[in-house]
Amino acid sequence: MAGLIYCSGLGIGWSIHRATYKARQAQRLTAAERTRSDELAARNRTWDEEVEWRTLSWLPDFVDPGRARQWAASDASTPLALNLACNRAFNAETSAWTADDEISRWSAVTCPVWIVHGEGDPRPADGPRTLASILPDAGIHEIADAGHQPWRERPDVVAQILTAVAAHASGPS
Repeated sequence: MAGLIYCSGLGIGWSIHRATYKARQAQRLTAAERTRSDELAARNRTWDEEVEWRTLSWLPDFVDPGRARQWAASDASTPLALNLACNRAFNAETSAWTADDEISRWSAVTCPVWIVHGEGDPRPADGPRTLASILPDAGIHEIADAGHQPWRERPDVVAQILTAVAAHASGPS
């Protein structure tokens, strides 16, 4: 049996939930960090400034305060270019979608879907919950004490979910 694991996605209604995400993201940074992030975002950056901006951008994605900065900085230090033009184009396109458009697109999915979402992800769980409610064969797993990368913050729980999914997908033995 084929299936889909949908991990840390936006679900349905991102254009509605984006403002909540931005507010939560801002709340997780200090005033000085928000100011610095805005300064860096508004100009051409050296590599060190790029790493600093990425770190500040990705820091709010993590729940674990003891490791959040370490993980964000590690990811930010990866020497790969970000495709900001692609990101802008994707955001412009998806911002134009209505919930009905999204539901229509998702209605083509008929396989089982297992939705995994960290409860501490600044992206609201309402979108993934709505997605789970419209799919014919879907379940949602919201993981406590995890943010946007639950496989990193709660690998034990994600492994349990994947094991259960694999057992379900393989059918009775």
